Amino acid sequence: MSRASLVVERKILRLLHGQKTRCNLRQIHAHFIRQCLHQSNQILSHFVSVCGHLNKMDYANLVFLQTHNPNILLFNSMVKGYSLNGPFEEAVTLFSLMKAHGIFPDEYTFSPLLKACSGLCDVRIGQCIHGEVLRSGFELFGSVQVGVLELYSSSGRMEEAKKVFDGMSKRDVIIWNLMIRGFCKRGDVDLGLSLFRQMSERSVVSWNSMISYLAQSERHSEALELFHEMRELGFQPDEATVVIVLPICAHLGDVNIGQWIHSYAESSKLYRNVISVGNALVDFYSKGGNLETALQVFKDMPCKNVVSWNTMISCLAFNGKGELGVELFEEMINNGERPNDATFIGVLTCCTHAGLLEKGQELLGLMSKNYHIDPKLEHYGCMVDLLSRCGCVRMAYDLIRSMHIQPNATLWGSLLSACRTYGELELAELAVKELINLEPWNSGNYVLLSNIYAEEGRWDEKIDFRIAIDCKFLAIKMPPAVFQCQKLNLHLAKVLLFEDKNSLKNLLSGCLVLEELCMELRQSESDFSKNQKFSVISPALKILRWQRLGHSDRFAVKAKMERKSCCGSRNYVCTPKKEAMVTPKKEEDVKPDITKGSHHAAPVPVPAAVVKIPKKEENETVSVKNEASKPNVGCGGCN
Repeated sequence: MSRASLVVERKILRLLHGQKTRCNLRQIHAHFIRQCLHQSNQILSHFVSVCGHLNKMDYANLVFLQTHNPNILLFNSMVKGYSLNGPFEEAVTLFSLMKAHGIFPDEYTFSPLLKACSGLCDVRIGQCIHGEVLRSGFELFGSVQVGVLELYSSSGRMEEAKKVFDGMSKRDVIIWNLMIRGFCKRGDVDLGLSLFRQMSERSVVSWNSMISYLAQSERHSEALELFHEMRELGFQPDEATVVIVLPICAHLGDVNIGQWIHSYAESSKLYRNVISVGNALVDFYSKGGNLETALQVFKDMPCKNVVSWNTMISCLAFNGKGELGVELFEEMINNGERPNDATFIGVLTCCTHAGLLEKGQELLGLMSKNYHIDPKLEHYGCMVDLLSRCGCVRMAYDLIRSMHIQPNATLWGSLLSACRTYGELELAELAVKELINLEPWNSGNYVLLSNIYAEEGRWDEKIDFRIAIDCKFLAIKMPPAVFQCQKLNLHLAKVLLFEDKNSLKNLLSGCLVLEELCMELRQSESDFSKNQKFSVISPALKILRWQRLGHSDRFAVKAKMERKSCCGSRNYVCTPKKEAMVTPKKEEDVKPDITKGSHHAAPVPVPAAVVKIPKKEENETVSVKNEASKPNVGCGGCN
């Protein structure tokens, strides 16, 4: 090559690596074509390398295909570019093409090639490349060792990675970090922590990684202790440390450490220069309930991105400031910031908590109309929740049916809860049918519909529904007490409705034990004891009680239910036979005693009542007045 060509080549290389000129690839390419240097592997390898850093591998591939005799430098640049940007399989294809051209790979070939295999998550191909490394004798090169470790650790093959690790004579910080990351990602956090303790030399990246893995494993206290140890050993936290530790402080409620990090971020100018630090501070203060400080930090941020706005809007939503969150969203739009799908999840949540139905419907329409964002399940979930809270259960059902994507169990579950609140029995049945198809193992769906039947007084449907569940229902994972009660309920209902009298007689003999069991369950289940309409005691047991009553006792109960059918409580107080009417007791004072007396309804006192009591000889009407001076009249059928 002439001296003039060398001068031109150096000039082109300066253009390629210049900060202001490297982006003008087409002009640089045209320049060295005019200089007849378009077949120079030296220039082409640098050109392809720059294309890889700028994520323009399509253009690099066009240049590569026009090269007549590519050498190892050009192949290595192409392999490295694909390992950085993908598609990763192209790097493997180029390696095969290189061998077909008779070009022997070197250490700079294997390092990016192994990285591409890690990106492919294909251990089989990676093992083949590892075999090529061993045959070529490059296994002792540091960059190749890093590639091999990254291949095995990223795919969870830590046994192979440990063999490579143990065979290394020199282990730098990068090697240790790869091993720690591999074990922690596989779930062996204790083993990763043990390796971390064995490190003779640590970097801030090592500390950040270990703290992050402990936090991801829900070991927040240990993560915070490790942060204290990091500070005691003289390591200065960087922006990654701040972003990792602040959520830990929010989870543990450690305000002091969070405030120290805030002051440290301000003194080290991390707060002003790094947007993610400001976002983490906003999230920390809002989760601690300190909205004023969170808003102040947000306003003081010199630069905000869409994540900053999303964080603040979501924080306002979950702290009950829905109207303020909607106003902040409008301010975001006015400032020219383009929202994304996460933004609309936050602002729709604001509308849900604030009950802004019309605004929520408007925002759902704006997503696809103005911003070309297709609503996802999360957006529909917010909207269904909003409609349900506002009582528009039918509209929520229509929205689910009109979705362009398949609704999940969360949407149907939200609708089912709304059906219980507003008594929409028909929609509840439709929702449960969908839920049974999506998650038949979830006992809560069955119980919720059963409770809706109970609230509406549809006891027959409730029994039929529970019987229809059959053995599938018994296989559902439930709390032990509730599971046993549901099993007894199902057996009782079947015997009472389908079995003969002998089976019923045998079943009645164990009634006392069953009644005591159900009373214990009712007292132990606080959620059920607060509202007796949703008691764990099933209609089957109520039928069992009914079968044990005499005919006159049943008549008294029927008469009372006719007079007070709107009573919310379905428990009847056990009274002596001589008393036809008693004052109802408080819910916590109800203690049925099935061994004494008959079971009469415990009515609300009325001025006067006429009860038809059947006699043995004939039926006649007897007037019973609720007066203190007159004795109570018993049932004619009682002995």
